Amino acid sequence: MQDFLKEVLASEGLVVHTASDGKEALQKTLALAPDLVLLDLRMPNLDGVTYCKAVRVDKHTRNIPIIVVTSLSMQSKLEESIAAGADDFVAKPFDVNDLLLRVRSMLKVQHIADTQERMQRYILSLRQARGEASPKT
Repeated sequence: MQDFLKEVLASEGLVVHTASDGKEALQKTLALAPDLVLLDLRMPNLDGVTYCKAVRVDKHTRNIPIIVVTSLSMQSKLEESIAAGADDFVAKPFDVNDLLLRVRSMLKVQHIADTQERMQRYILSLRQARGEASPKT
């Protein structure tokens, strides 16, 4: 499944990093801060729910969109994964076009959020340079 997804996403022009288990996935996520994560809930060494919780506590990775790709037999774990920080899910077997649509949508939303955050930081730096007080949020 991992090789198939990598091939499909790479054919869309996306750079894809893979991991052999949950622990490696977390290490790579913390090191690379990717734009999006596709995650299986069943992984050796660190399950998907624990992975989500760990990603969400790090300030550099907490806003990375996570799409859980899981079998219908794991559907009971979906609520737990959403509570832990997953943003969306796709049930196996899945339609490739549906998955790609969700990936593109999440990447667009993430791009907008990143742009908004950069603009807020820029405005704050201008205010600080002028000696203005920060607005209360």
